[in-house]
Amino acid sequence: MQAGHCQCSQGACYAPLSGFSAQQEKGDQGMCNVFIYVDMSHTLFQKIRKWSYNNSATSQHQYIKLTRNWSAWSAFFQENCDDIMEKARVVSGISPGHPGYLGALQREISSQWKKLKNEEREGFQDLADEWSSQKAPEAVMRR
Repeated sequence: MQAGHCQCSQGACYAPLSGFSAQQEKGDQGMCNVFIYVDMSHTLFQKIRKWSYNNSATSQHQYIKLTRNWSAWSAFFQENCDDIMEKARVVSGISPGHPGYLGALQREISSQWKKLKNEEREGFQDLADEWSSQKAPEAVMRR
């Protein structure tokens, strides 16, 4: 092993550390990875990596597609949001923004959901399935 070189043991491959560049060399006993230390500052290395990322021919950018799976319960709340929020405020006596308001809101949604007939629940399930597979209306998405 020469100074400035690190060879992997035979049969095992190691990824190069930061600041090392990888090369393959053919020796007497087959191919082996050789890691050569490249003396550069960490900032220079970051600049080179950033330039390479920004100027690569293939897109390395990862795009995230946000989707939402709607439930019948959440579709019911969205369709009756104003009425439910007002009733939760009146019944609990807690105004929106108070820490206990979310609990009162969930209790009110549950109590109104339990009052629905099965046909009405199935209608909200169909609406939730439609919103999940396609796109919810703009007014719902803005909330």
